[in-house]
Amino acid sequence: MSDMFNPSNRLSVSMSTRSANQGLAVRATLLAVITVFSIIAVPVAGAAPAHSVPAASADSTTTQSATIETAQLAIGSGVPMQVSPPAVERDGADAILQSNGLYWAGQELALAIPDSVSDVDTIEVRRYSSDDARAGSLVREIGVDDSRSLEIPTSGLDGMYVLVPAGDRSQAFSVGSDGVATGLVDPRDARFEVVKQSLRVEWGQDRITTGDDDVSLDIRSNRARYNLKVSADGLDYDDLESLFRSGDAEDNPDPYADRQPFAVDGVVHDAYADDDELVLRGLRDDSLTADFTQIDAGSYTFIFEVTDTGVTSGAPVGDEEMNEDPPEVEPDPAFFNLTDLEPASATVAPGNPLTVSATVTNIGGTAATKTVELRIDGDPIATEEVSLDPDERNTISFDIETPDEPGRYMHSVHTTDTSVTGELTVESPEAEPDPEPEPDPESEPETNDDTPGFGGIVALVALISAALLMIRRRP
Repeated sequence: MSDMFNPSNRLSVSMSTRSANQGLAVRATLLAVITVFSIIAVPVAGAAPAHSVPAASADSTTTQSATIETAQLAIGSGVPMQVSPPAVERDGADAILQSNGLYWAGQELALAIPDSVSDVDTIEVRRYSSDDARAGSLVREIGVDDSRSLEIPTSGLDGMYVLVPAGDRSQAFSVGSDGVATGLVDPRDARFEVVKQSLRVEWGQDRITTGDDDVSLDIRSNRARYNLKVSADGLDYDDLESLFRSGDAEDNPDPYADRQPFAVDGVVHDAYADDDELVLRGLRDDSLTADFTQIDAGSYTFIFEVTDTGVTSGAPVGDEEMNEDPPEVEPDPAFFNLTDLEPASATVAPGNPLTVSATVTNIGGTAATKTVELRIDGDPIATEEVSLDPDERNTISFDIETPDEPGRYMHSVHTTDTSVTGELTVESPEAEPDPEPEPDPESEPETNDDTPGFGGIVALVALISAALLMIRRRP
């Protein structure tokens, strides 16, 4: 018992306690350092994303602590997770619709309208009215099912159009490049254009024999690239393939070059062997040749059809060695195509003179006279009658004055067949600076002709001289 009160024992206990405390402190410090190091090192060493949960390990407590902390930061950031609707699949459609896009009459256009944009079950296709920059007359109604995906038929359309909720013409659906509607906007910012495609196909020579292995086809269209389905009475699929895919014709456009594969209901087709039809892709003007060396002599009428618009053109051929007259086919009607709009885009001052021009080409097979019309925001401004033979072209110019009111205007040149459109920006005139006011003659101060300060100096000199004179006169 006495040992318990021995001062040395107390000192020993105190020192032991202090040593123990120091040891605990050192261990706690080391543990804290290890914990901090683990919190910093685990995400870097493991390169794990913030939302991942690492597998348990010897230091799983530290690892989980670091992961939970990171997760808390992510949750506390308050940034909601954005889920974008999937891009529209073409499936059986010919193209994906997007605002301000150009399409060809006859195509089926695919798009989707998410519930987050609008939950309507019916939309309307309406003409875009340039007169008042809003949705105009109704073209057709289209139902929207639970999938929120739909297709827009364009047969018979020609001009500018918008898609609006049923019963509401004040706003239109804006559609992105992926075919998904992104919101409701002013119709002016959501329009799209549909143009009628022209097609004219003729053989490059009048007489074709079974010895010709490189016969060109003269193809004319207002469309840059498209797919053609070829058929001919009396020729099967093997004949067509030998014509357009063998010999010197092997240089024809590859079926998969430049264009997406032609598809019906999601099934890709190179050719319709069962229907004795051949599909060639990525065609453009003057890009097709034929090899007749494996074809029997005879007379054939070839039909060329654009796969997505349904536009057709006939091209008869007859071998004179058979002494048969080729079948008579009426020439294609005149088609006045418009190109090279000038200016396509311009910034102008109000009321200034402006020349608008466009090139008109008759890509049809007959001569005709048609009216070419200039419009500003849909309003007719000027017209001119133009007569053209097949393949003839002419440049038409209109001299006008720009609108007086500042703003954006759509200027366009039209024929009964097609049109070209551009944009004019009329700027506000610069404000003239206010003229400086002229001084009032009555308020002008009188000008003293004497030299300023000269009179005072003279008076001072006179006073000094007088004082000196008086001093000199004193006795």
